[in-house]
Amino acid sequence: MNQLCAIFAHPDDESFSAGATLARYAATGVRVTLITATSGEAGEVVGTVEPQELAARRERELQEAAAALGIRDVRLFRLPDGGLTDRSADLAMAIAEALAEIRPQVVLTEDIQGITGHPDHSAVTRAVLCAFDTLEDSAPLKLYEHVLPQSVAPPGLHGTPDDYITTVVEVEPWRAQQIAGLRAHRSQVGDDILERFAGFPAPLLDHYVCVRTRVPIVIPEDDLFAGVAEWKPTASGGAA
Repeated sequence: MNQLCAIFAHPDDESFSAGATLARYAATGVRVTLITATSGEAGEVVGTVEPQELAARRERELQEAAAALGIRDVRLFRLPDGGLTDRSADLAMAIAEALAEIRPQVVLTEDIQGITGHPDHSAVTRAVLCAFDTLEDSAPLKLYEHVLPQSVAPPGLHGTPDDYITTVVEVEPWRAQQIAGLRAHRSQVGDDILERFAGFPAPLLDHYVCVRTRVPIVIPEDDLFAGVAEWKPTASGGAA
C-alpha cells in the first residue's frame, strides 16, 4: 500500500495548505498519516475560548478536520507553539523516528518560507529536511514542500517563483472536503476564509516543489507518487 506522511506545525495548517491533496490521496487508497508538531496553544482565537482551554480545543478540532479529509492516523508531538525554532533538534529527532516507523514513500510539508512567514512553519521544514537526510535510502523516497505560486500569491504571503514548481496536483473534486477540514477549525477559521476557499477558480490546483527524491522523476509532475511504482530496491536498499 502506498503511504504518505504530511508534517505541519499547527492544527489547521494541514487544511489551509494541502487539505485537498490529502483528501485526494486518502480517497484513492493511500494510507495518509498526519503529524502536527504543536497543539496550537498560542494561536489567535475566533469566538470565545479560554486561553487555558485552547490546546485541548485545537486538538479536538484537528481530529475532526482529519476525519473530514479521510485521515485516520493523526500524531501530535505537543512541542511548544511558537517555540519550534528553539526545539529544532527535538523536532528533527521526533520526525526521523516517526518516518522510520511509518516508512512512507512520500513526505509532504510546509514551504521553507512558511508562506505566512511564521517561524514555526520554517522550523518544521528544516527539521523534515534534516530527518529525511538522516534516514537510509530505502524510505522515504520523495519529499515535497507545498508552495504558493508567486504569480497568484496575494500581498502578505510568500510566493515561490512559478518556474521552481515541479508538481501540480488537480484537486477540484476534493474542494468540499478541504473546506470541511477548515470548518472544523472553528477556533481559528471564520466565515470569510471559508468563502474565500469556496471562491477559488476551478479547477482547484495544489502546487509543490520536490526538494528531495531517491527515484527518477520527470518534471512537470501531476502526481506525488510519480515514479514510486517503478522503483525497485536493490539488496543494499537503493534504487535499481
